[in-house]
Amino acid sequence: MFSTKSTDSELWHAVTMDNQSAFNMLFDRYWISLYKTAHYYLNDPEICSEVVNDVFVSIWKRRNELEIISFYTFMQTSVRYQIYKRRRAVKLKIVFQEEAQDRVGITPRSSGLAAAIDSPKSSPFRSLRGSPSIPRSPSAASLDDRSSN
Repeated sequence: MFSTKSTDSELWHAVTMDNQSAFNMLFDRYWISLYKTAHYYLNDPEICSEVVNDVFVSIWKRRNELEIISFYTFMQTSVRYQIYKRRRAVKLKIVFQEEAQDRVGITPRSSGLAAAIDSPKSSPFRSLRGSPSIPRSPSAASLDDRSSN
């Protein structure tokens, strides 16, 4: 019924009429391109495949509601949006974990390593003036005497 020369508009119109072979042609035509877009942002083959497949499943389910003018542009935008949603969900999960730790009194700052890093003794910005561990030259001592006058 459809040839490989059928336009995206013709195929999409057929998809809206529940034509599965037209949908399969669009899938075959754009899957690799969409996968490459996902891989550019995610660099995880399994998640990239999942994102692209989720987008195709979503448009199949909503085929009667969607009005797509440019199929390629719509699909590229959909893939990028799915990537954004997944990244946002991961960031929110991290934020929620930190909030939960704060509620129970376990914070990253309470760990021994974090506390040692934050202590004034190990701060790279602490004053070296008067530090007993650093030998002072006679010229530095004379400068200290001048500044105190």
